[in-house]
Amino acid sequence: MLKAMGVESDQEVVQMIGTDPQSTDLLAPSIQECCQANIFTQQQALEYMGGKVKTARSSWVRVKKSKVDEVRDILAAVVLAHVPVRQFDFRTKIVYTCVMIRRMLHVRSPSNLPSPYSRLSPSLLTCSLKVASCT
Repeated sequence: MLKAMGVESDQEVVQMIGTDPQSTDLLAPSIQECCQANIFTQQQALEYMGGKVKTARSSWVRVKKSKVDEVRDILAAVVLAHVPVRQFDFRTKIVYTCVMIRRMLHVRSPSNLPSPYSRLSPSLLTCSLKVASCT
């Protein structure tokens, strides 16, 4: 998702989320998955996500958007809808997403102090991120 919003460098993703060994170890599978799927650029990420998006097209809509444009619109208007995006500049939304990921990784880290979230399973954390991104 970060690549689709314009962060093409894996190094930049790691720097924005966290360079500590625990964070990089937890991010490694996601980075490897992008490499295995041959997703290296923003365009490739948008096309990949476009293959996953199913939209309800109304019969009264005359302008047919490409899947890439639909994904870009969804990222701008639906994902974290309360974070403003102007002229498809996703920088604010990228920073907000990276902060959320950093906090989730911190909660998952065994070295942090006990918190109300420390007993949440990783799948529940992932689910809560999906819910948070839709609001």
